[in-house]
Amino acid sequence: MSKRLLSLNVHYSPKSFGGATIVAEEVNAILADELDWQICVITTDQNKDLLPYQITRYRTKSVNVVSINMPGGLQPEEKLVHAKFGKIVDDVLNVFRPDVVHMHAIQTMGVDFVQRMKNRGIPVVATLHDCWWICERQFMINRNGKYCFQETLEKKICMHCVDDHLFLDMRWNTLRSMLGQIDKCLFPSEFHMGVHMLNGIDPEKCAVNKNGVRFPDRDIKHVSSPYVRFGFIGGPGFIKGGELISEVFEDLEGKYKLLLVDAAQNVGQSWENDFADLLENKHVKMVEAYDQDGMDDFFESIDVLLFPSQWKESFGLTVREALVRDVWVICTQSGGTVEDMRDGENATVIPLSTDASFLKKAVEDCIDRDWKNYSNPYKSDIKSYHDQAEELHGIFMEMVSHAEVMN
Repeated sequence: MSKRLLSLNVHYSPKSFGGATIVAEEVNAILADELDWQICVITTDQNKDLLPYQITRYRTKSVNVVSINMPGGLQPEEKLVHAKFGKIVDDVLNVFRPDVVHMHAIQTMGVDFVQRMKNRGIPVVATLHDCWWICERQFMINRNGKYCFQETLEKKICMHCVDDHLFLDMRWNTLRSMLGQIDKCLFPSEFHMGVHMLNGIDPEKCAVNKNGVRFPDRDIKHVSSPYVRFGFIGGPGFIKGGELISEVFEDLEGKYKLLLVDAAQNVGQSWENDFADLLENKHVKMVEAYDQDGMDDFFESIDVLLFPSQWKESFGLTVREALVRDVWVICTQSGGTVEDMRDGENATVIPLSTDASFLKKAVEDCIDRDWKNYSNPYKSDIKSYHDQAEELHGIFMEMVSHAEVMN
């Protein structure tokens, strides 16, 4: 008899944005299609044409979706607990009666519903894709727009990055207390799990469920070219390294092409104006956003992926998608991103630094190579979505069996 899984993520198809969303969609589809799970997804929307908390129901990628329209102007305290959202989740629990709950990225959803689930004896599993549970700024980017290199977070340091010290205390205590209610905490990388264990999560409830990626649907053919083809999908600004990209490529000489992916199109926006100065370089072109089905075409069109992230990331989905398609990666020493890289063998790993000279040298070194016959010798180390879904299936079934015994 099939089991029922309730999955929560702030975004979901058709508004797929961010690595956590893609992972949630892909593994849920496999759990539903191949591993006999009945799945209901709760997600959010911000549609001005709908009423606050209005519910839209639809079906996508083999799962039923309940989308809750989020009101604007919520105060931080409301977003943190969000009892109104929790009441709607409670109604879904009444109807769907899940055997297990899996939370992904839940910012804005609040945590009121977690206690409601625990009161019903439902096992709760959370995948922590970012640092939302331990850091008010979610990605540990400080007030100055730079990565905070704290390992064990201290409130006396955090208070310099927030607007409301009283809310910092409330958030700190509420979320750490709620983490204690969660039965299993999963992490996409060893690095990210280590960060959270240093900040008080019980190691006994922690495990790595490494993110999978979609492997190529066909043979990827890289060709000899008079130009080395670089690709960047991180967007403008500091955090993903957009400023470094602009600094390096605005006047870079040599035989190359740079493709900038306008990934903001996935949420109805565009980065074209943000890269206006860089696009004046005749070697630089902006291309349309791609989805999972268009991924092979994009990676076949480049030789080197640029990933000069300026923060310690939990995983780095894009770099794995490149690595399994025999695309070289230039990447900063940015946490979980580098765990499948071998510097000088399938990637160039550079310091996490605002000094553009490191990226420039790595780029120039790649211009001198012919990439036609390059193949990543470590592709087998990377998990597929099927691998990840199978592992999740085992975790969920263990949780369900334990709950059945306890109840």
